[in-house]
Parts: sequence; structure tokens; C-alpha cells
Amino acid sequence: MTSVETFFAIDFDRCLSDTDKLDKIFYELAGDEYPQLDAVELLRARNEIENTGRTFDQIGALQKVFNESELADFLDVFISRAIREDVLSLGARDFIKALESHNLPYGLVTFGGIRWQQVKIKASGVDSIPTLITDHTGKGEIIAKWQQTDGTFLIPSDLTAKELYVKTVVLLDDKAIAFKGLPQASRGYWVQSTTKPLLPSQTGAIPDNVRIARGLDQVLEFESL
Repeated sequence: MTSVETFFAIDFDRCLSDTDKLDKIFYELAGDEYPQLDAVELLRARNEIENTGRTFDQIGALQKVFNESELADFLDVFISRAIREDVLSLGARDFIKALESHNLPYGLVTFGGIRWQQVKIKASGVDSIPTLITDHTGKGEIIAKWQQTDGTFLIPSDLTAKELYVKTVVLLDDKAIAFKGLPQASRGYWVQSTTKPLLPSQTGAIPDNVRIARGLDQVLEFESL
């Protein structure tokens, strides 16, 4: 058993990754090389769903057009194209380096369909980071379940190779709803873009133990890393 001060639980979409860059690669591939896909309609349907805070079943939409072999080939091409580019958000690599240089444990806690999240994470080149994929938007409520009777947090096995207890969990996310139920013994950063307005799905109220950070660089500044 290991006990440390802090664990960083990091969102993937629009937090560690630049979703707009991934989207551009995905929809250009779909529109340019796969005429059986209606890329414009696919994007419209996704935006309609995600603007309400729900997750769009990207894999399910593709399965309506492709058989499994065709789908696997399409996803492989998408991954190979994306991984040649830097599709992480501004400051993401420096953020990871800072955590590792201070020996701070961290992992991805991301909302969405399992297969599509795994594809995007691999396409971003960060599939070596321990990851927990959830279908629950209130990540604060998930973290609350990690808290033990002595106030410490037991990090789930998806996010650590060994039994790990921490005094606090720091949650980073781009959506206000993610912080619902976040225990007072934890803290959070509502990570917002320095160049883009908030999307409807990102807005909302946050608890008093959550601070707005303009990008990951500001999280490092607030954490003195």
C-alpha cells in the first residue's frame, strides 16, 4: 500500500486533448475518403446531442454504415493520421511533464462510450496513461465513492498499478457538471479555453472548492508546479 498527498484526475475531451483538432481530422477523413459516410450530417447529429450535455454514440453511428471489418479499418486510419499531429490541448505536454517531475500520480477520468474514448486517447498518443472511462457526468460523485472513513481516497485499480491512498483528489474538467458532488476534501479546476467561448454543454454552477483555470498552464500556476 502506498499513501501520497494528491492524485490528479484529468478529463480527456477539451481538457487534455484538443477536440477540435481531432474532429477536423476525423471529419475530413470521413468526407474525403469515405463517400458512404455523410460527414456533414454526422457532425450535425453529434453537435445536436452534445450541446445538451449528452454523449454522442460515434461508434454506433459508424456501425450503421460499416461492418466490423470496415469500421476497424476506418478507425485505424483515423488513429494513424491523428497520431502524426499534436492533437493535445495547449500546455498539455508541459502539464504532464510537471506532474511526472514532481512524482505526482495522475490518470484520465473521461466520460463517453468506451470504444470511442479508447480510440481518441490512442489517436492522441496518451494511451499509456491509466484511464477510467465512465458513463456518469458527475465525476465529483464518482470521486466521492473513493473516499474512505478516515477521509483518504482509495484510487481505483483502473488508475493505478498498486494500491494507492491519497489525502486529496484534484479534478480537472471542462464541464461544470463534472464537479457535481465533489467532496470538500478534494478540489477542482474548471479548465476553460483561452481562445474559445464556452459551449452550452460546458456551462453551469460549480462548488466553492472548484476554481476556474484559463488553460492547463494556469492550473500549474495555481498548484505551484
